[in-house]
Amino acid sequence: MREHRRFGLLTAVALSALVGIAVDRGLIGGVDDLLFSYFPEYVGLSSEASRRITLEHLLAFSSGYDWNEHVYGFDDPRDSHVQMFGNQDPVAYLLSRPVLTEPGTTFRYNSGDTNLLGEIVRRVAGAETLVAYAEQVLFRPLEIDVYEWLRLGLAPEVTFASGGASLRPRDMAKLGQLYLDGGVWDGRRIVPAAWVEASTAVVTPLPGYQTVYGYGYNWWLGRSDLGAGQVEHFRAAGWGGQDVFVFRELDLVVVFTAGGYYDERPLSVHDLLEGYILSAITE
Repeated sequence: MREHRRFGLLTAVALSALVGIAVDRGLIGGVDDLLFSYFPEYVGLSSEASRRITLEHLLAFSSGYDWNEHVYGFDDPRDSHVQMFGNQDPVAYLLSRPVLTEPGTTFRYNSGDTNLLGEIVRRVAGAETLVAYAEQVLFRPLEIDVYEWLRLGLAPEVTFASGGASLRPRDMAKLGQLYLDGGVWDGRRIVPAAWVEASTAVVTPLPGYQTVYGYGYNWWLGRSDLGAGQVEHFRAAGWGGQDVFVFRELDLVVVFTAGGYYDERPLSVHDLLEGYILSAITE
C-alpha cells in the first residue's frame, strides 16, 4: 500500500472542523458572520449581493458565487482552479467573482468558497499558514503525523483549502471516527459536539441528487440500502474516489481510496458499499 494517497476530502472536512474549533475558541463569532467582515481591505470588491454572504453559505456551498471546476480540465485556463492558482492575489480573485444566485438559496459545488474559509481561519488564528493551525489543533491531537498539504505557488501563505492533501487511509478513518464519536478522540474533546451535529445536518437540500439528499458543513448526507430498508450516513467525498462514510446507526466508518481521477470507474462506490460491505452486515 502506498504511504500517501492524494485526495481532496481531508481538506474539506478538516477545514470544516477547523472552523468549528475557531468558533468554539471565540476566534470566529459564528456562522452568521458576514464574509466581508473578515476581509475589510477588500470591501471595494464587494457587491450588494456578496455583502449578504455568510460563513454558513460558504460551508454549505450556497454562496451564489460563480465557480467552474466541472466543465474544463484542471489544465485549462478557463477553469476556476487554474485562475485561482495563477493569481498573485487569490483572495482578491475569489472575492471579486460575480454572484449568480441569491446567497443561501441554491447549491453550487464551489471550491472557491472553501478556500475563502481557509484564509479566514488562518487570519483569525494568527497562524503563518492554515496547515500550521491544523497541525496544532487537529492533526497532532489525532496523531496524524504523515501528510502533505499544498499551498498556492504565487501566494504561499494561502493553503489550497479545498484539495491538494495527502493522507493515509488509516488517518482518513480517524476523521470519520472523530465525527462518529461526536467530536471526541481518545477521551479528549477535539471538535465541539454542537458543531458535529450542525455539520452533519441538512443545511442545503439536494432533491435532485440520486445518492444524497442534503449537504451540511462540507459533509454530504445520504442513505444506503441495507436489507429491506435504508440506513442514514454522512460522507466526505474526495476527487478520484477517496471517501469516508460514517453510519451512526451501525457504529461504522468505511474508507475507500481510488485513482479514478479522469477515467470512468467500472464500479461505483455505492455498489461496493451496498453490494458487499453493508450486505455482509445483514447476513
